[in-house]
Amino acid sequence: MFVKKVLLFISFLAFSSCGKPPILNKLNILPEIKIFSAQKTDIKMTSQWIIPPTSIDDLSAIDISFSKEIGEYTLEAELYMPEHHHGSSPIVIEKDRLDSKLYHLTELSLFMTGHWTLTIRLMDDKQEIETWIIDIHLN
Repeated sequence: MFVKKVLLFISFLAFSSCGKPPILNKLNILPEIKIFSAQKTDIKMTSQWIIPPTSIDDLSAIDISFSKEIGEYTLEAELYMPEHHHGSSPIVIEKDRLDSKLYHLTELSLFMTGHWTLTIRLMDDKQEIETWIIDIHLN
């Protein structure tokens, strides 16, 4: 009887979670990268995975490159899961030391499978100058 309870408990842990079960947490596809054009300015943005989300247990990183220097504007980034109405932990944003148009976004925690959005905002004080949205689909 004890063995059955232990096996049942282990099975419960293995196949229960808010997203994909922890034992089966390897992702099947790599989210695609898109090129976005700005709506309010002439700044273009491209993105490239540096550490792709290959497991929901690991943190990811992405590089964001702009077509020109963003000057005195500040950059904000946010991960959000629309289906479940929640975000993720804060993203670390670092400007590249050699390329003034390149930014590293690290510590992206995509802890559930499903549809995520990565919203990148160019800010002037507290006013939004431009917004880009990257759709990320994890299966």
